[in-house]
Amino acid sequence: MEYQHPRIKEAIVRAGFNEDDFSQWVNDHKIHPLWTVRRIPNILENPRSKEVFLTHGRGSAREALKLLDKPSGDKVLKDTSMIQLARELLERILALPYGEVQRLKSDSSSDEVFTFLEVRDQLIELCRDIRNEE
Repeated sequence: MEYQHPRIKEAIVRAGFNEDDFSQWVNDHKIHPLWTVRRIPNILENPRSKEVFLTHGRGSAREALKLLDKPSGDKVLKDTSMIQLARELLERILALPYGEVQRLKSDSSSDEVFTFLEVRDQLIELCRDIRNEE
């Protein structure tokens, strides 16, 4: 688990918790799926998300993230931050049914597939720029 990552450890301590609390959250499956551990700092910093995380059972990290990532009802897509869009895209990709993947695979020249590939290429470029990679 990524508890040893300084950002995560510091956020847990800053919120008044410790390694034993973290271990209990893992044992209770609150941090499920496991990738949600990376978002624990965000969850613990937001009072509403923190409450959902602490009071709900299995998968409560994912439920808490919904409060962070969803724009308010009147907010239009173009006003949504890139990080919110990225998080939503991640959620949807992780939840994509196998049949949908097969459909996309069978029509690899479609506009949908082209758009996914273009987004992938631009995201790779952005990540390289962020990490100063050539």
